[in-house]
Amino acid sequence: MNIRQHTYLWIACLLFSWKYGQVIGLQTKRNTWKKAVLDCYGYNYSLESNVNVLKKYLSNHTGVDSIWVGGFEALLPWIEIRGCYSIPLTCNSLERDEMVAKNSALCQLKCMKRQYFAFNQKNERCVCFDEHEAMKQESDKANLCQECKHQRDCDLYAVVYKVFHGQISVGGYHHDCLSYECNSEGADPTFNKNRCSAYCLPYCRDGQRAVNDDYLQFSKYRITCEEEHFTYPLLHSGNPVKLCDVSKSFRPGICIWVGVYRQRLDMDNLDKTVLQNFNNIAKYILHCKSLSMNGGLVRTKNCSDKLHYKCTQDIPMDFQKDLIYNSTTTPVCRSKDSGIGETDNQSSGIIAGTLTSTFVIVVAVVVIVIIYRRRIQ
Repeated sequence: MNIRQHTYLWIACLLFSWKYGQVIGLQTKRNTWKKAVLDCYGYNYSLESNVNVLKKYLSNHTGVDSIWVGGFEALLPWIEIRGCYSIPLTCNSLERDEMVAKNSALCQLKCMKRQYFAFNQKNERCVCFDEHEAMKQESDKANLCQECKHQRDCDLYAVVYKVFHGQISVGGYHHDCLSYECNSEGADPTFNKNRCSAYCLPYCRDGQRAVNDDYLQFSKYRITCEEEHFTYPLLHSGNPVKLCDVSKSFRPGICIWVGVYRQRLDMDNLDKTVLQNFNNIAKYILHCKSLSMNGGLVRTKNCSDKLHYKCTQDIPMDFQKDLIYNSTTTPVCRSKDSGIGETDNQSSGIIAGTLTSTFVIVVAVVVIVIIYRRRIQ
């Protein structure tokens, strides 16, 4: 191989290492799950979540007994079910590539900076907005969000949720629903955290019991109110005396459901939405995931352990390419914090990283050319 061929080979290796060396170099490190996520994100990559890729990595590195996986389970902030409302499309201030969500938990994640979010499972429509005059009125029109008799109904109506800021008594870390007790008719209710899997009295917002002579878990309670009574679970907000008027069982210890709960979000990978909102949701993560050397996927509460990790070697995610400002957003639905500053900071970081990498390449090429000329002389 002559000097010119050596030079071309050096340049090719340099370019390859610039593109992938950042990621390959991280494979030998140990870190906590959160720091591993942020480390990969710093290179505009994400923590590897493909189990097959990680299994292959473990088989090729016998000294590694376990490795982090880019997946987690989170218990999101408390929300209240407000009801079914007409939500104009112009109120959608999400990025154009995030106007849909596979489920309401993912929709809530996308709307972490807002006070309200609306979701329609029929067409996976997700809308984020702040305080609106229409939300002050109760809505019992569950049939408009449930049945979608006309296509326009699915496009126009959505179930609205509000971030819940009310005082909640101390409960277990995994308590994800809110119930209350009444000592007598007309008394002020006492609210308590509860597990959604518990059985409580199910009264719908119309004042009727969801089912006669039966206690229900929260999920079944909500479905029964919506599909059979065409209404929703009881509201926490409003006149609290109403809550103790619906039930005729005022014995202490008898719990009654109210429509306030926490959604569980189970993510198999760290997509763009998760990474952009990572600092907001990190404190709500219950379990992170790792892969053991025997190929078993482990859900662990102790995300502070330091394990090996691997950043994805797929094409880096170009965050700026997908950010499209929605000019149709109305002043009513626009947040005070539009997130433009955050985008600018992220853009500056990416530009700085690109300039630094380009400078390194230029210096390396100059050194190679100088060495090549000296050998010729």
